[in-house]
Amino acid sequence: MSAEYGDQDKRRDTGLGLLNDIVGSGHGAGRYTLTAAAIGRYRSDGHTVGLEGVPLTVVEFKNKLANITSDPCVEAVAYVTQLHITMQNGLGQGWRLPCLVVTIVGHTVTFYATVLLKTQHRVVSLTPTLSCLPSASSGRDLDTLRLAFAAMIDLRNFIIADINRHSNDPPHGVPSEYVRFQIKEYFDTWQSHRGLYIADMPKDTGSISTILVKFSRTYSVDLHDYCFRAGHAPKLLAYEALPGGWYGIAMEFLPDTECLDATSATRFEAELTELVNGFHQQGWVHGDLRDANIRCRGDEFWVIDFDWGGKDGEVKYPATP
Repeated sequence: MSAEYGDQDKRRDTGLGLLNDIVGSGHGAGRYTLTAAAIGRYRSDGHTVGLEGVPLTVVEFKNKLANITSDPCVEAVAYVTQLHITMQNGLGQGWRLPCLVVTIVGHTVTFYATVLLKTQHRVVSLTPTLSCLPSASSGRDLDTLRLAFAAMIDLRNFIIADINRHSNDPPHGVPSEYVRFQIKEYFDTWQSHRGLYIADMPKDTGSISTILVKFSRTYSVDLHDYCFRAGHAPKLLAYEALPGGWYGIAMEFLPDTECLDATSATRFEAELTELVNGFHQQGWVHGDLRDANIRCRGDEFWVIDFDWGGKDGEVKYPATP
């Protein structure tokens, strides 16, 4: 790639062959050969995609920076954008895995990663611009370039593994639609790991439904869903991992309920034991099954507060050493 080319397409064709020789290893690499190909109405200098059309790598070649009409990194990210638009099943809008971008201008190579955040692509420079010339920086550039290509292979293989894992995940039973609500009341029981709110949620009919909204550092959505399906937890309306390590949970509000007491504990003992044994057999634990976390009304009871729940052996109540 350090040779001089009068024709930019010849640099691309030669460069793609060399790149495929360098990075063509791991995870069935033959399936992920960089190819100059059409993306809708456009054509990249070279790209490869994974399952469901997920963009893995985009390469852009230029003979030189002088007198060019577009920045090579910007042009490559534009191709990534087009690949996200054409992804199968509309996954592109919510995708968070990075795509690798490599720009090759003359004898220099630069590595980037770009990730789609809502409607904008954010670009991160992974390396400085490195030269293919053996004499550059007394050979240090070439040594660094070898390490950069090795890191590129590792990162690409991690991305492929994540894509495959995502594709094999079964669909979750919890509704995935966004829930719109307006908070109207705050429970004055703030703790450092969570906050509780009562909110109004508009319905399609124009009416308003009262819901409970929780923000928590930890939450077992699977255990909540299990208990709801058993008829003993409020309906889970929405769940989302938020920036900063928080989770947002919207659920059915249970008005006019009371905590479990001695009388109701006796009345619900058999059903409660059956419920707990059921999720224990599935490998789940609640972690905080106190009277305060079991609400009752008439002949019904609901388990709440799944903050410390999860897989047995993987989660623990914070007071546990």
